[in-house]
Amino acid sequence: MPAKVDSGMTSKITTDLCHFPEETTILGRILSGYGELEMDIAFLLQFALSDDRDVAFKSLFGIRGETPRIDVADNLMRRRYKEVGLGGDYGEAIGSMRHCLKIRNQYAHCHWVRNLACGLCLVNLEEVGCSEAEVDLGALAQKRVSLMLLREQESFFAYTQSMFGYVNYAYRTAIGTMQINPMSRPVKPPKRPALFDPA
Repeated sequence: MPAKVDSGMTSKITTDLCHFPEETTILGRILSGYGELEMDIAFLLQFALSDDRDVAFKSLFGIRGETPRIDVADNLMRRRYKEVGLGGDYGEAIGSMRHCLKIRNQYAHCHWVRNLACGLCLVNLEEVGCSEAEVDLGALAQKRVSLMLLREQESFFAYTQSMFGYVNYAYRTAIGTMQINPMSRPVKPPKRPALFDPA
């Protein structure tokens, strides 16, 4: 649907999200916050590469695509974090980042539907490209995304960011460039949040 222009000449993208302002706000933070997690990985890589910011940032951000960036960073630094006894915490941080990517990607490549029976739903538009059948938009699965789930996902993004901060400082403490880790290890959530609510 084309953008509507109001009398104040402000254009807005119109979707069914307009009926869900709180959900839309959280979605905005999740989508924009993913870049902050990439920045945190860049800092982990910088310190793993003897504090070489130039090499770390160019190695990471010279690559197109989120998964290849995580893979390259992981290949370059996993061994260094293991060598100082942080393999488990580092693995938890990177694994959490990969889950955040799944959450982010589904929202970046979907269409939003206001389902009168169950609320806000997403439709994965990439399903169309994977199907051999003729395109039938009405037949695409609507996956419910509740406010509670979005809050859990946002909280998981915050946990992931805290894990990166903790591992960053723990590594620097372990190699002697800092005297004390100013962060406590974040409390791990009981489970990773689902991508969408069960049907």
